[in-house]
Amino acid sequence: MTDPGEPVVYRGRYTLQQSIGKGGMAEVFLAQDQLLDRPVAVKRLLQREQDVDRLRFRREFLVLSQLNHPGVIQVYDMDESDAALYYTMEFIDGAPLREYFRTGLWQQPAGPPTPGYTSDSA
Repeated sequence: MTDPGEPVVYRGRYTLQQSIGKGGMAEVFLAQDQLLDRPVAVKRLLQREQDVDRLRFRREFLVLSQLNHPGVIQVYDMDESDAALYYTMEFIDGAPLREYFRTGLWQQPAGPPTPGYTSDSA
């Protein structure tokens, strides 16, 4: 982002607040959806001029938009603003996924045990 005193707004709707992650292809920001008054995540393609990166980014959005599962993030919108290709998705507040795996939380049971089932009965 540029000047921290000057908010970046995409399409007059998504106000970027802070960077929450960055990878080799894109950066993700926490943003506020001004129209629906909710926090969202904005994933913005890094400034590269290679068509293959733009195609891969668009394909990622299209695939995610066709999935409906509690374990898959919901995407909302895709657009291009000032030559920046981005899409918006639901924001889930929590630790990064790598922290989840590092601490072993993924091995914890998700809910109460099933009645009549023990690890010995398998």
